[in-house]
Amino acid sequence: MRHDICNPGIFWFWNSDPTEKEIRAQVRSMAEAGFRSIYLHPMPYKFQPETFQAGMKMAYLGKKFMRLAGVALEACRENGVFMMIYDEGGWPSGSAVGRVLKDHPEYGGKYTGKDEHGKKWDCTSSWIVDLMNPEVTRYFIRLTHERYYRHFGGEFGRTIRGLFTDEPFWEAAPGVRELRVGPQIEEMAEKRYGCDFNRDILPYLYADAPESPERRLARARYFTITSELLKNNYAGIVREWCDAHGIVLEGHMNGEAYLFRTAGFGDLLEIMDEFGVPGVDAIWRQVYPGGEDAFYAKMAASIAIRNRLPSALCECFNVYGYGLTSPQMRHISNALIIRGINRILTMGYLSSDRGKHKLCCATDFSPRNPVWHAMPALNRYWRWACDFHAGALEAPVWILAEPGKPFPPDPYTPSVEGAAAGKRIDDLCAGLDDAGIFWRYAGMTDLRRGKRPEVLLIPNEPADDRKKALLTEFLKSGVKTRIEDKNALACVDIADGRGCRVLPCRRPDGGSLMIFNPALEPVVFRFRSGGKIWREVMPPDSAASEVYPVETDENGIVSVPLPPGGLRILKTARTEKKFVPMRKIEIASPAWRIVSEERMEMHADAATKPVRRRVDRPLPASGLITDEDPGFSGIAVLECRIEVAENTAGFLEFASIRHAGELFVNGRSCGLCAFPPWVFRVRLKKGVNRLRLAVSGAGGNEWRRCVREEFRPRGWSNYFTDMVGGFSADDAECGVTGPVWIWTRT
Repeated sequence: MRHDICNPGIFWFWNSDPTEKEIRAQVRSMAEAGFRSIYLHPMPYKFQPETFQAGMKMAYLGKKFMRLAGVALEACRENGVFMMIYDEGGWPSGSAVGRVLKDHPEYGGKYTGKDEHGKKWDCTSSWIVDLMNPEVTRYFIRLTHERYYRHFGGEFGRTIRGLFTDEPFWEAAPGVRELRVGPQIEEMAEKRYGCDFNRDILPYLYADAPESPERRLARARYFTITSELLKNNYAGIVREWCDAHGIVLEGHMNGEAYLFRTAGFGDLLEIMDEFGVPGVDAIWRQVYPGGEDAFYAKMAASIAIRNRLPSALCECFNVYGYGLTSPQMRHISNALIIRGINRILTMGYLSSDRGKHKLCCATDFSPRNPVWHAMPALNRYWRWACDFHAGALEAPVWILAEPGKPFPPDPYTPSVEGAAAGKRIDDLCAGLDDAGIFWRYAGMTDLRRGKRPEVLLIPNEPADDRKKALLTEFLKSGVKTRIEDKNALACVDIADGRGCRVLPCRRPDGGSLMIFNPALEPVVFRFRSGGKIWREVMPPDSAASEVYPVETDENGIVSVPLPPGGLRILKTARTEKKFVPMRKIEIASPAWRIVSEERMEMHADAATKPVRRRVDRPLPASGLITDEDPGFSGIAVLECRIEVAENTAGFLEFASIRHAGELFVNGRSCGLCAFPPWVFRVRLKKGVNRLRLAVSGAGGNEWRRCVREEFRPRGWSNYFTDMVGGFSADDAECGVTGPVWIWTRT
């Protein structure tokens, strides 16, 4: 199937017992917003009730659930979208909401440890399943995957295209008090290294083991053993089941962002080799405007490259909160796309937000949230931007993804040494980006497959003697371990990069170059054409591209204007596209009036809903509704009149819209713009023209009010509301500011 057929997707949280009517209406709303795949994500009450406090009351995978899942499947088929199976009731995958261990307590993860007095103990977990045991995985499949297949097998490979597995729990990092052990680990130690696990490895895993070459070797071997067991006995078995039933294994592991800092989640590249669509997540501002560079997302793209897979995914936005705006969503997704991610999965659409269902993950991308107004424009953009083959092109530079000294006591908390190691690798990646060099991560599997990069960068040499020998042999082929000439490896000859990122890619019409501006200000990226003609691959709405075209000067310098968080795609062409020069006419800030509002109303006990009312008042002089009404969340319709001297076909550009706008000129729609530059293609008649602009704010103001005035007094909170409460309120404004310009061709 085409790699883009399921993009973009959305996670649909069944955090309540939906009715058939609600199911059909919600599927229709997601399809109309432009989503192509819907991930049915059960959230039963038994899943972390202390955190989520509300959820499905019907039995997960019970008769009622499967009947309603059938209704959802039928609704997806009728609306022309795909239904994807999420293989757990909550997360992490593998337990069937505790059913695996209820039926087989012996399937719990095996642990050993020491107490504060140094006394050793052993136990079997009552909640963590042992996914390094193949029998556990097979039983999990019988409870979940095969139940879906019994009910809906005729739609596997048709309306049902994939199965998503999410963060299967297996943390292997040695801790202060506990260590993951088990018969499979002992057998693998004997098989792979010819050693006795309990004698030669285990003693060196305890936190009080002194630093030594033996300690480093033992931990490296443990790291390799546990990764291989999870790959073979969980991911590999699930993939084989998916292959046999005509669907694709999708999903991600855990801890991608921590790999070089803690290594507590094993060799992710090796494990993810089993995924048909490898992924990562960006669900709580790991990626954000002005934030980090999302280097870890290259984990998924690197798997796609080394296995020639067409897609790499990211589940996005889950704990970003109601305040997330459409420009921020575009910025975040572009930061991921430039890392090779080409399937964006929005999280999540709440089945219900009545009462404590609102807590969920402190966000809700549904019609209850005013940002939903911008989703059609975002989805059109993602279908266009992501239309490339993630694994088509090999990178000339590899970074060996071998952590330095695993592991700290907590896999989420790096030691000082681990934090420094992570920063060192981030700086290495940033240096490659600044030079315009296409790179990816590589693991030991890459060294065995016969492919050779031009340069293999080795931030940390492996401690495992077998890995060390493999690396030594690989380097005998002549692969360089340092970059001698950055310009020779660059995608393009950069004249003025100013922090922009580039990615070569293969689109349906051939090789292309993506350029992303991660800055919070507009920039112009300039590179030397190399004697080639470069033209832009036009986005769905080309208005902004025509106002700010890609141009090449007489010296062969290609200039690419980029708004904050913007991405443009170029390809070589036989002929240059000539743009007629344009004339820019400023209209002083128009006299806008607010004529109607669709306010988001959220209350602790009731469902969130928009409340519509007609108004007639001038927009404040600042242009911001929130200056006179700080609590406003919703959509406001503004009107004004502008006068022109002659009939004009051209463009209107607004200095700033907070945060998306749909423009009508003389009653005719000019489209929806969800991110800068705020440019609309228009036809103006001679004389007076009536402008109507529906401006969408975010839901953050109302969310914060409700938390402050209603949730907190009742003692309602969970881990996620607390996290979102600490985010900066950079979504609070709503309105339109500054002048308006008319662009016409001279």
